Amino acid sequence: MYSQDHLWAKSVSANIVVVGISAILEKILGEPFKISDAVVGSVLAQGDSFVTIEGFKISADLRALSVGQLFKLINF
Repeated sequence: MYSQDHLWAKSVSANIVVVGISAILEKILGEPFKISDAVVGSVLAQGDSFVTIEGFKISADLRALSVGQLFKLINF
């Protein structure tokens, strides 16, 4: 699944979904140098901002695609 905000989501089990950014957003951001605002354990409503990625070109607030809890953050 892809969102209009250039995020993708992939279900890996009944209760776990992996979310990432599209190649387009990665190209727009440039090389990311800072990831902030992510709080592991946060309960998210659909549309909640859960992380900010700062690149050399722009920064982007990533928003939850659905209701859930932030379990783990993997830097790229």
